[in-house]
Amino acid sequence: QVTTQLASAQDLTTRTIYTQVGADLSVSVNDPAEAKNVSFAILTNLTSNVENSTIEYSFSANVAGANYITVNIRAVQIESWLKAAYYESDMFTGKNVEDAFQSLLTQKDGIILEKSIGQLLDLKVGDFITLTFGNTSKRMVVVGYFGPETGNAQSFGSMYWSYVSEDFYNEVNDSASVSSTRILLKLEPGVNGTAAAENVRNLGLKIGTVDSFAEEYTLSQSDVATVGSQDAQ
Repeated sequence: QVTTQLASAQDLTTRTIYTQVGADLSVSVNDPAEAKNVSFAILTNLTSNVENSTIEYSFSANVAGANYITVNIRAVQIESWLKAAYYESDMFTGKNVEDAFQSLLTQKDGIILEKSIGQLLDLKVGDFITLTFGNTSKRMVVVGYFGPETGNAQSFGSMYWSYVSEDFYNEVNDSASVSSTRILLKLEPGVNGTAAAENVRNLGLKIGTVDSFAEEYTLSQSDVATVGSQDAQ
């Protein structure tokens, strides 16, 4: 029983940290316009350590006619994001995750809508939603949902994310205010994530933070050990 509880706690810790970091490594980029150049520089220097990489842009929009509803959005490179990013398939509903993202490729104005907002507005897959990005409005089709089931849909802001394609982002990026840009890296099996993160930090690139699953997990275990030793005293 104790072993099972420990394994469950470790699994939850692993999933929580991966969700926060987004991949094995996450590199924040100060200037969205430089993201591809920074990604190229990282891959050139860590080519044997990286299995897959992708770029993710985060920004927000408001629902037209209901500006009190904010939608937090991630624009992703569809095919590479599915290979590099950490995600849990059961958080995507309406369509399975692969089909939903494929729909973003074929429907440039498609959106995988945060589920709580879909519930709040009573939107089904195939329905349309108009979002405003600064002075630009876009009529978008819901191709799926992301997020957990909610008992009631009373929140007027995002708690999770909606997803659109990078092509869509390129159409609205002059109006959308990007809050963050990050490069997600999936490392080759056996690569030391702590060492890889330090290598990226030492490249002298114009980047912000470098987050590593390995570093965060080690820190979480040391915190558990500290609490355990205090409890034993």
